[in-house]
Amino acid sequence: MSQQQDDMPAEVVAALKEGHKIEAIKRLRESRGLDLREAKAEVEAYLHDHPELFAAARGSGRRHGLLFWLLLSLLLGVLLLLFSHRL
Repeated sequence: MSQQQDDMPAEVVAALKEGHKIEAIKRLRESRGLDLREAKAEVEAYLHDHPELFAAARGSGRRHGLLFWLLLSLLLGVLLLLFSHRL
């Protein structure tokens, strides 16, 4: 593990805890002046060394996907009710 990974900025760790990997990469690029490839590699290495953050990052995406499908189903149900009364 590199020295830079040991002292990951707090805002990067906070973004990872919320499951926002892309935001974490952006914040790391801004704070250290890294290019995209370097920042991505460092964030992924940090996630590899901290599996609890990796699980949080994966879980948040699933919650958002479930919410999307739930709202879409609700919308389609409402539309079906509206159109069935017009027939």
